[in-house]
Amino acid sequence: CSNLGAGCTTAARAARNLADGLLQTLDQPFAAAIGRLSQSITAERTDTGVAPDSPAALVTLAALHGGDAVRARSIIGRAVGADSSDDHGFTGPRHRLLLGWVRMLDGQLSAASADAASVPSSLHRRDALWSAALRTAIARRGGDGGATQKYWYAAMDVLAEYSLDIYCTLPLGELWVAAARLRQ
Repeated sequence: CSNLGAGCTTAARAARNLADGLLQTLDQPFAAAIGRLSQSITAERTDTGVAPDSPAALVTLAALHGGDAVRARSIIGRAVGADSSDDHGFTGPRHRLLLGWVRMLDGQLSAASADAASVPSSLHRRDALWSAALRTAIARRGGDGGATQKYWYAAMDVLAEYSLDIYCTLPLGELWVAAARLRQ
């Protein structure tokens, strides 16, 4: 499959584009990396490989880090729509939290709050961190100091048990801003 020829399956091609796109985020311009990452999103959803995240989540994260909120909103919105038609236990909450994050950044605090409330309370540690950080961000932007403090402390509990990775820089940044606001 090295040349992505006709012998490659759609899933193999998508996996290759995902890997190449992730590598390109390290040393290529944003447009090249996001273009390759976007090619990893296929119409058929397969959960047969091992990846750091779903292709839709990774493209959304790359778009958010690259300042491309329009692409992030479009990609994660479609992923959430696809999640609702099938049972995607692991990716469903992740996608909903990322949609909430995009909405929070857009200033749609009520919609973001609804997204945060729609995820189950028993989440993978990474998603629990995103959930607590999203709730902290919504409370801080809404001017609710009590809720900001409550969710920030909840995030600190999750953070104490979480092994940090590059995919959590957005929630960490939000928690850092909230900590400064709370004088922590």
